[in-house]
Amino acid sequence: MLEIAAHAPEFAELFYLPSALSLQDTATIGAHLAEAVRNLTSSSRSRPRVRAFRAGVLDYRLSERLARSRLGPDSNVNEWLRAASGAEPGCVAINNLAAWSLPLSEWFAGLVRKITVDVGYEPLAGTDIYSFVAESEWTPFGIHCDDEPSMIFHLGPAEKTVWVWPEGALSADLFVHSPSFNGISFEIERHLESAESITLRPGDFISIPRGRYHLFRNEGPSAFVGLTIYPFSLTRSLAAALPAVIERLVPPAEEIRTAADFGSVVHGLGVKPAAQDRITDLVAAEFARNQAVARTQGYIAKPEQAALAGRSDVPAHVRGAFPGVAAADGPGAVLVRGRMLRVNTPVEFESFVELIDSGSAHSREEFIAALDIPSEAGRKVVEGVYGLGGLVAG
Repeated sequence: MLEIAAHAPEFAELFYLPSALSLQDTATIGAHLAEAVRNLTSSSRSRPRVRAFRAGVLDYRLSERLARSRLGPDSNVNEWLRAASGAEPGCVAINNLAAWSLPLSEWFAGLVRKITVDVGYEPLAGTDIYSFVAESEWTPFGIHCDDEPSMIFHLGPAEKTVWVWPEGALSADLFVHSPSFNGISFEIERHLESAESITLRPGDFISIPRGRYHLFRNEGPSAFVGLTIYPFSLTRSLAAALPAVIERLVPPAEEIRTAADFGSVVHGLGVKPAAQDRITDLVAAEFARNQAVARTQGYIAKPEQAALAGRSDVPAHVRGAFPGVAAADGPGAVLVRGRMLRVNTPVEFESFVELIDSGSAHSREEFIAALDIPSEAGRKVVEGVYGLGGLVAG
C-alpha cells in the first residue's frame, strides 16, 4: 500500500497500480464483500443503501428485490445479482458497505489510516465504502465525474475497462447537469478516442481525480470495492455540532409564545460575552466528541447490528480490532467502534485500551486481568467489547 499512500491525501493525478492486491487478498476482499451483502440482505432492522440499474435507468423493483434476496452461504455477489436480475442484465451500487462486515471495515480502516492519518491528515468529514457489482456492459452513469477522487480496487472475475478524459477534453455542452449529479453524457462511442483507456484486472487499483470525466465498461460479470473520502466542510461540521449545543442553551419551548419571544432568546444568546464563550466552548467540545467517536470507527461507518450478530461467546484468544477503542470521559465508559459501552463497575481503562491497541492476540483472561476489577465484572466488560466488534478472534 506504500505506492498508494505516496499519492495521498489529494490523489490529484490519475494513478493506476496493477496487482495492488495479491490474488489471495483479492479473494479475501471478495469474501468480505459477500459477507457484507449477506448481512445486509438478512437485516430486518436497517435499510441497506442498494440501488440497482438496468439499461442506464434506476430500477426500483430490482433494487427492492436485491435488498430482500438473501445471499446464500456459498454464493458470490455476481450470482446474487444474476439471480435477481433474470434475463435482463443489470448492475447494483451499494453504499455504506463496510458497516455490514467487521473484517471489511477493519481492512478499509487500516487503508484510511495509511492514506490520511499517517500522512498528517484527518478525514474529518468521514468516508464511504461502496461497491459496484455488474452483469451489464456499460456503467449506468455514462460519461461522468465525481466530487471526490474515485479510489477503486477491482475484484473481477472479468476484466473492466476504464476511460479517463484529460481536463478540458470534453465540451461542457456535451453534459446534462442536475442537482443530483455533476454532469453525464451517453454520447460515448465518438468520444472514446480522446480518452486514456486502462484495463483493470482482478487486484488492480485505480484512483481517478475529482472532476475528471470517466467511463467504465465490464467485459463480463465483475465487482469492485471503492473508497470515497469526503472533503471537510466547516459549515456542515458546525451545523452538525449545533443541535446538541442548542439543546443545552435554549429555555424550554413553553417559555417562547411569540415570534418576539423567539427573537429575544436568540438575541440574548449572542449579546452576552459569557454566553458567547459558552457557545464556542460547547461547539468545540461537541466537535471533539464527534471526532473521538469517528476515530474509534476508523472514520468508517459504525457496524450495523447484523454485522455484530452472534458475538456472544468470546473466543479463548482474541486481539484488538483496528481502530481499537478509546476510554471515554470519566470512569466506567469506553468507546467501541462508535458506540458507548457503560459498565456498572468504575473502571480505569488505560491498560485495557493499551492491550487492545497493540493489535496482538492474547488470551481472554489477559484482557480481563488488564481491567484490574473483579473477574466476573471484567468478563462482562470483555464480552461487551467483543460484542461491539472491538475484539475479534486472534
